[in-house]
Amino acid sequence: MASAVECIGKEANRWGEQAYLGQDEAAQIVYGVGEDAAQSAVAPLRAEVRRYSVRKLARTAGIDARSVTRFRSGLVTPRPVTLGRLKQGLERLRDLGLADRDQSEASGYSR
Repeated sequence: MASAVECIGKEANRWGEQAYLGQDEAAQIVYGVGEDAAQSAVAPLRAEVRRYSVRKLARTAGIDARSVTRFRSGLVTPRPVTLGRLKQGLERLRDLGLADRDQSEASGYSR
């Protein structure tokens, strides 16, 4: 099952040349995913991030609290490295069963 649409450059990847010389992975031009696909891919992650306090998730993921806050509010879509750290932090918190029950803390206003 496909998870996202990835935009590639099919006209400029030297298919004719590769037919005679062999496949060259470096010839494939990848433009990435479209903005809609990127947003729909992070929506479930953003929803899960809101289950935890900003401080707890930031500490567990090894990123600063401001980055977590900006992602939670939808202001930014983090770089892939930061998304990976968020996912790892969420997995750790999930494994420990540390979901926040208190809405005030989950909204980022914890002390």
